[in-house]
Amino acid sequence: MAELFINLTQLRRLLGNDDGMVVQFLEIFKEEIPVQLEGIRHAIHIHDWPTISQLAHGIKSQVKYLDLQDLAELARTIEELAEREKSTEEIPGLFNRLESGLTEVMERL
Repeated sequence: MAELFINLTQLRRLLGNDDGMVVQFLEIFKEEIPVQLEGIRHAIHIHDWPTISQLAHGIKSQVKYLDLQDLAELARTIEELAEREKSTEEIPGLFNRLESGLTEVMERL
């Protein structure tokens, strides 16, 4: 995966340049992402495709606010494969890449 560059410009703009709201978003992000990743990991284990799709959709939305397009694309792919229950054997590998990227992001925040 390419070097991850966290861009808060879009997030600030969406939140009306309110630094308090930006900090709150980032705190929630750091709390929720591990929970969502664990949910996907468990859902992969039991082949719960609707849950995988739902959680990947949520992650996709969150990383878009940070302008992390590569991670958003990974989450989108996971979401679509799970939703269609197509090529589901690819999901664990894609998830590992997503989790690795998100771990890197959270370490930088």
